[in-house]
Amino acid sequence: MCPPARKPWRPRLCRKKAEALLTEQQRPPGTLAELSALRLVHELQVHQIELELQNEELIETREELITVLEEYTNLYDFAPVGLLTLDGSGLIRRANLMAGSLLGVYRGRLQGRSFPRLLDAPSRVRFLEHLAEPASESAPRACELALLPTNGAVTWIRVEEIIPGANHERLIALTDITERHQAQRLQEDQRVHLEELIRERTGELAVRTAEYADLWNQAPCGYDCLDREGNVIAMNDTELQMLGYTREEVVGRLRIRDLLTETSWALFQELHPEFLRTGHLRHVEADFRRKDGSEFPALVSADAKLDGEGRFLHSLSTVVDNTLGKELERKLHVFD
Repeated sequence: MCPPARKPWRPRLCRKKAEALLTEQQRPPGTLAELSALRLVHELQVHQIELELQNEELIETREELITVLEEYTNLYDFAPVGLLTLDGSGLIRRANLMAGSLLGVYRGRLQGRSFPRLLDAPSRVRFLEHLAEPASESAPRACELALLPTNGAVTWIRVEEIIPGANHERLIALTDITERHQAQRLQEDQRVHLEELIRERTGELAVRTAEYADLWNQAPCGYDCLDREGNVIAMNDTELQMLGYTREEVVGRLRIRDLLTETSWALFQELHPEFLRTGHLRHVEADFRRKDGSEFPALVSADAKLDGEGRFLHSLSTVVDNTLGKELERKLHVFD
């Protein structure tokens, strides 16, 4: 708020006004001596009236300044944020009501106290570093500080420098941010807890994955996965050993056609549409061709894996070496 504009002081105008007032009270002069005396009296009276007018204007200006000062004082004292006026060393020169409430000290007892000593140790160091920096009107600075605990509770405040004052004084605003800080702390604790749970679950999942991978690879039968076109996208160690291949030679490189005899490939083509329709295949006899060109009989069962909309993703097949079974059938046939 700015004080109301006043007209500049004009001595000549004031004198004219004084002379006009005096003229109304004067009577016409008589002798020359009376005229000379009247002139002297006239000058004295004009000067007296001029002083009285000046005094009235000064009184009016003083009353206006008092009114403005009271308004500024009320704005400072009853502001909705805490306000402190500090000297260059951080001593409190003035505090408003909200500042006393935030700091937990009666306002009248704040004057002359060191503001940094109301802060905990880390915040005290941070504020003194802040105070050592030159004040700036163009770029007000702010920091978040913790007050000394009272009854075990810590109050957090945001300190923002408003404007540099006279005689190296600084006017700072205080805002209570305890609830926000507690919410941030709770959020951080929850994040840390969640990360810990994720690490635990990831570790458990890694163990389970290793167990499942061991079951997959060390199973007594062969397992493989084929996409819709018959490309091999996965195969366990057991089936790789049956065929004499390494995983790098098969997965993503060979198709099921490359692993079957011509007769078994023709059977695969015949059964594949029905498999796509029903999603199941059970105990089909097929002959596989090893890497070295040799062949072995096997029993194949398969299930189709579908997505949420029923679209085919891949097959999961079980391959059992049926060499002993075929040998047993041959011997039984001989006996018959």
